[in-house]
Amino acid sequence: MIHIINNYYAVPNNIGFTVVQDKGKVNKDGNKLNTIIGYCGNIEEVCHLAYNVAAGEKVAERDMELSEAIQIMKDTKQMIHKALEGLT
Repeated sequence: MIHIINNYYAVPNNIGFTVVQDKGKVNKDGNKLNTIIGYCGNIEEVCHLAYNVAAGEKVAERDMELSEAIQIMKDTKQMIHKALEGLT
């Protein structure tokens, strides 16, 4: 697994990556239970998906003004670009 942000990970599969969220739960055998967020063809798509979902969660945490939500989205966009600097 490749750690992306917070509790989001990319798991390589035969066609690209599965993006999962670690919910901090384990099954009776002690294996982590992850929630599938989506499927992506490359790591750039993984970063966009993980960061956008994380930003959406942050905005949904509480009531806020539109300007504050926009700033969160801008900050998220900057984090995506920073994470992808080495790829492009």
